[in-house]
Amino acid sequence: MPGSRQSIAHRLLEPHGIEEPGDRQTARLLAGLTLCFVILGTCSIPLELALVPRFTAQAIPQAIGVVLLLAAYACARGPHWRLGGAILAATPALAAAGILYLDPGDMVAPAFMLLGVVFATFFLRVHQAAAMAVGIFVLLLVLMLLRAELRDPASSVPLIVLHAIASPCLLWAAAHRDRIERIRRDALRDDERTRAERERLEVIGRLASGVAHDFNNLLSVVRVNSEVLLESAAERDRAMLEELRTAADRGAALIQTLLSFARKTPVEACDVDLHLAVARVGVLISRLLGDGTTLRVQQSETPPVVHAA
Repeated sequence: MPGSRQSIAHRLLEPHGIEEPGDRQTARLLAGLTLCFVILGTCSIPLELALVPRFTAQAIPQAIGVVLLLAAYACARGPHWRLGGAILAATPALAAAGILYLDPGDMVAPAFMLLGVVFATFFLRVHQAAAMAVGIFVLLLVLMLLRAELRDPASSVPLIVLHAIASPCLLWAAAHRDRIERIRRDALRDDERTRAERERLEVIGRLASGVAHDFNNLLSVVRVNSEVLLESAAERDRAMLEELRTAADRGAALIQTLLSFARKTPVEACDVDLHLAVARVGVLISRLLGDGTTLRVQQSETPPVVHAA
């Protein structure tokens, strides 16, 4: 039974065509709210018709509000969910305006119009919420012009003050929410770029490690053969073989540097000649700089030695 209830709720509330997780959660909340209001409005109309005298005229705006809420629910299930938020925000204001026009003495309807501003600031962007708040305030002023009962200062002034104070506070909260949302999305994009860059570097590191191991095996052959030849080589060939072995040693040292950068070999602390370390790193950097730039390293006469990894 719990699984079936969860499945029914999922089918009723889950939006479609919305990729961003935050928007999908907000659309799901919008669908849930509109569906609850539809159920409450549908149940309350016949109950009020039966219990409240002369409620027939006021039931018409409420019925229209239920229809608008159904439209908002339909929009909330798809990519146009913000349109559903706008309809939800406009519905209580329009329904309250209709009730207030029919019954100017209703004390709940004027404050109920502010519920539209609350929904606008929650489901709409701040500039859209501001437009909705201005529209609701203008609607209240129009009602005061149409009905003389609402122009009584004892009722009109508190209503105007209530809207003038509450709406800017709600809009400020909406602006803060939008700013937090932008920061969150920027942070997510930065995390995605960082993760992609880290994965790319890991792939490059694995590739460099594999190439370095293979190249190190080739250099080992050169070094071993050069040492064997040195034992029986003539004097005129020894210098060339020494250069060959030295070049192989430098290549092997360069490979070890690449493996260290790739974090594929254990690194232990030892005495390091900084002249030699700078020379090795200089070879790597000179390859990165390209042909148009020359790297020149100036070393001191006394070789500095440090104990490092």
